[in-house]
Amino acid sequence: MSDVRDVIWLVADLECRATLTGFLDRKDFHTSLRCKPFLWNPDIDLIREEKGKDAGVWKNSHLLLRAKRISHRHAVVLLDNAFDGSPGPEQLEHDIRENLQRVGWSLDDVEVIVLDPELEVWIWQRNVNVEQAFDYSGPPGLWKKLAELSISPAKRFVPADPDRGLVPAWPEHDPKPRDPKATVEAVRWLCNSDPPSAVFNSISARVSVRGCVDPGFLKLRGALQRWFPPEGVDA
Repeated sequence: MSDVRDVIWLVADLECRATLTGFLDRKDFHTSLRCKPFLWNPDIDLIREEKGKDAGVWKNSHLLLRAKRISHRHAVVLLDNAFDGSPGPEQLEHDIRENLQRVGWSLDDVEVIVLDPELEVWIWQRNVNVEQAFDYSGPPGLWKKLAELSISPAKRFVPADPDRGLVPAWPEHDPKPRDPKATVEAVRWLCNSDPPSAVFNSISARVSVRGCVDPGFLKLRGALQRWFPPEGVDA
């Protein structure tokens, strides 16, 4: 059993792979999670759904992870809720956990993270590293600009005008943009940024997770702390 790995990660797309890789490739990443170190090698411990579809993760996670219950102790499944035909976060999680249990996984060793609405909610912080990842040069600062601009149906910026229904992309008192995915697309167009996977990797490799209160992230951190409790803390 000495060759058994710690965690197998199943994701839908390149953006999620890049985000995980950016964070878990950090030196001493476990200190940010407040857990013990665990084995991580994206070539061994990460699977991407072959068509890059969240629906494929929902329907086929048990098929993709069936054999991994022998090679890995734990499994984490990450997917977006925002896809056509989604039955909602609770049902997605229920279905995946039930299917994994059916092929031999213990539910204590499985965590399902449904990102609501989507992965982009994790990468938006008012942080200079986010500006740098998008190659935004301002002035004004990106957050001030997003409070002054609205996003058109074509995912392009136009001046905000609430009286005409053009609400700010990221109101200054809101913790996240109103539409995280559309904001990524619009800022990439504005800045001629790298592809989303490169942007997400750059952000997750640099930004602090201190104070991150997204329910999906907190759930993931909680699972890793249970599986890999810090030294001196009983499991």
